[in-house]
Amino acid sequence: MEVVTQHALARMQQRGINGQTLDYLIKYGSKRYDNRGCLIVFFDKQSRKRLKESKNSYYQKVSESQMDAYAVVSIAGEVLTVGHRYKRIIRH
Repeated sequence: MEVVTQHALARMQQRGINGQTLDYLIKYGSKRYDNRGCLIVFFDKQSRKRLKESKNSYYQKVSESQMDAYAVVSIAGEVLTVGHRYKRIIRH
């Protein structure tokens, strides 16, 4: 698991995102720069396919609400916050 800030731990608890989802998000998720010095990591169609093909049963067990999770990660590798996507992530 990545280095997770206290803020991110609190948000994980508040928003119902478990540590295993965060691990798979960091490992298989798509990464985009937010033009503010951080990365946004999220599940898109390709990353869901990679997770499904990884021969991992987690994909079958996880609810769709966990698949809309995202994480904001600093360049140093710290997870700053997590949440659920309600809008599309803008790609420039």
